[in-house]
Amino acid sequence: MRTLSSLSGKEIIDRIVEARDPRALVQGLAHGDFYWIVKKVGANDCLPLLEHASEEQWQYLLDMELWNRDRLDLHQAATWLSRLRMADPHRLAKWLLSEGQATAYYFFYRFVQVELKQDEDPSDLPDGFFTLDGTYYIRVKDPAQRPLIEDLLRFLAGENLVAYQSFLLGLAGVLPAEAEEQLYRMRGVRLAEHGFLPFEEAISIYSPLNPEILGTGELLAEPEIIRTEEVPRELVPLSPFFHLNKEHALVSAVRGLSDPLLQDRVYLEFAGLCNQILSADGVSINDLDVLVKTCRKAAGYVNLSLEKACSGDVHKAAQILKKHSLVSLFRVGFGIVLQLKWDVARWMKDAWFTKHGLDLDFWGDDWGETIGGLLFEKPLFYCGNREDEQYRDFRGLTDFEKCREIVHNVMALDYLFSRLSERIAFPDWKEKGKDVTFHPLLFNVWARDVLGSRLSFEGIPIARARELFSRLRTREEEPPYQMPGFEDVFVKDMLRLGAVRDETRKKQATKTLSVLWGHFRAEYEQVALEDLDQRFSRYLTIMPSPEADPR
Repeated sequence: MRTLSSLSGKEIIDRIVEARDPRALVQGLAHGDFYWIVKKVGANDCLPLLEHASEEQWQYLLDMELWNRDRLDLHQAATWLSRLRMADPHRLAKWLLSEGQATAYYFFYRFVQVELKQDEDPSDLPDGFFTLDGTYYIRVKDPAQRPLIEDLLRFLAGENLVAYQSFLLGLAGVLPAEAEEQLYRMRGVRLAEHGFLPFEEAISIYSPLNPEILGTGELLAEPEIIRTEEVPRELVPLSPFFHLNKEHALVSAVRGLSDPLLQDRVYLEFAGLCNQILSADGVSINDLDVLVKTCRKAAGYVNLSLEKACSGDVHKAAQILKKHSLVSLFRVGFGIVLQLKWDVARWMKDAWFTKHGLDLDFWGDDWGETIGGLLFEKPLFYCGNREDEQYRDFRGLTDFEKCREIVHNVMALDYLFSRLSERIAFPDWKEKGKDVTFHPLLFNVWARDVLGSRLSFEGIPIARARELFSRLRTREEEPPYQMPGFEDVFVKDMLRLGAVRDETRKKQATKTLSVLWGHFRAEYEQVALEDLDQRFSRYLTIMPSPEADPR
């Protein structure tokens, strides 16, 4: 399985076709791994897989593909039955007359009309009816599906004519609503064995757990997974685990387990955890990317729990895996992020920027979007343009610590602005129709303080901006222009202007202001005085007017 998961779809098919015993190879895969490979190869190229798969693997595939929540998708059913017909029509016919009979009854009831003409003249039947035995006459309701339906019925009749006739006779007794409900219930029972729980049960995966449980005994709300030889090792699903980053805490901890049965338990639990998340999220598995994304989401919160509890100690992480289920670890990790979300939501109710009618855009793209991601129903990590997607699930402690640091920075600045606005009138930016962020407002105040101008959140003229940078810079003739010693000046000045005296707030504000100074220095260290331009000045509002600034 490790080898197959590293190959492309075409290479997988070539490997299977060229194998000494292709059927044994395919049927030796766990149902979940078989499904992963089908998704990787692609529905249109998976016929060799379907040809060699077992009927149980077929059933798992159909359970995953034919349902749209609690409704059977007849179009999908026709598509997959057509593929199975091309792969192995005789075995499909046997299956439809035996284990798959419930599915066959519902499918054919929806697509065909049957008339019994025993010792009667069939000429009075409308056009479109055909017969395979001279007794039962069939009309396909959907002309587009007629080739498939006729083909399937021919194979059913060829397999067992008596069973075929009994099957057609039984269609008259089908109650569609009850039949679909029964199919859905049977599907739920089968998939529950693989971790696909009903939504109302699966959603419990997002119930947070206190991290303190990791320091105590196991909290088993879930049944323990069997650790005996009752589960053959070849049936342990491995695909979900192989899509994880090898440096993740979970992967390192599993590598540190010396007991192969315990490793198998983790693989089984991880596959079940991923399936429960899929059930809880209610996502459609359109392609392999959905499965991979879910696996990384599951591993991300487990990693967060392990990294938080173990601080890089692989041996300790392995001991936690022995004592705690992956579901518990996921719930602990999700709870850590959820607690940060709740802290932010409570703070925002009384925050200074909220009271002034400002939104999260006020804190800039990176900081504002990070907080916005936390406030989603299920918090997400903001990665902006650094990755293929703007938001993604948390992958570990590093993501969480970055978010928490940004939250603390924003809280510290919000308090600083609340103090500044007590002595400096804060303009009604919405009334002026301006989109404003905190960066220029903060540095406008400081620039005016350095220049001895009247304190205000408004900008400064271009001449005064050049005077400011002349004071801040050393005498380099070429960039980068250095501003040594002014980080401490900036921090102390802003703490003084905001009258920040509480030691805790002062400590956090000092960290935040130091970060902002680094951004400010990097923004302007390549800009010569004559190149200063109000259109491109992000951290200082430069007004085009050359008039002297009012004192």
